[in-house]
Amino acid sequence: MKNSKAFYNFSLDAEVDVDVESKWDEEIRKRVADIKSGRAKGRAAEDILAEIRANFHEDSNCSSRR
Repeated sequence: MKNSKAFYNFSLDAEVDVDVESKWDEEIRKRVADIKSGRAKGRAAEDILAEIRANFHEDSNCSSRR
């Protein structure tokens, strides 16, 4: 809980780069349009996280064998 409060305090105090925010807004609109039009497909977060965990676990096993 303490860390999340620190994050929010930091994020409120941080300067916002308007150009970066604008580019992210544009990118998000493009990605949403791609999904709605069928040019791109979304994936369930659970599937992506499971894939990341599996890859991380696989990498951890390889590095511990060295």
